[in-house]
Amino acid sequence: MQSNTLLGFCCKSRNSRYFVQKILKFTNFAVISRKIGDISNKTDKMRIVSHRRLREFYDSAGHHDAKVPLERWYQIVEDAEWSNFADMRADFGSVDFVGNQHYVFNIGGNKYRLVVVVKFVMGYVFIRWVGSHSDYDKIDCSMI
Repeated sequence: MQSNTLLGFCCKSRNSRYFVQKILKFTNFAVISRKIGDISNKTDKMRIVSHRRLREFYDSAGHHDAKVPLERWYQIVEDAEWSNFADMRADFGSVDFVGNQHYVFNIGGNKYRLVVVVKFVMGYVFIRWVGSHSDYDKIDCSMI
């Protein structure tokens, strides 16, 4: 099977994005093309993994009052376009950095705590732990 590989790069376009185009052409095979934006101009919204942990927590006995604040947190983060800690602080003034890409949010008037890992470049927020403030004092949240 014969193959022909072409790798082309273009300069900046008018909208300040870089375009990288890689075309792989095989005999009777489809052409694959990919557009990659400049990371510094990232406009993608944050992706949250996983909403199921929040639902399991507020559906459990004794935590039904956490549903509204957790869902509000989820909605704000889902619409956010964070590229650094300052952007996160603009949306949530009480968020704390605890090391190792881990951040702690006060939820429901500081009754609950939410520990997440944020990958700013990728645009992902990974929910690591959610619980009451008293349970939070018993864990090492930078290693969860």
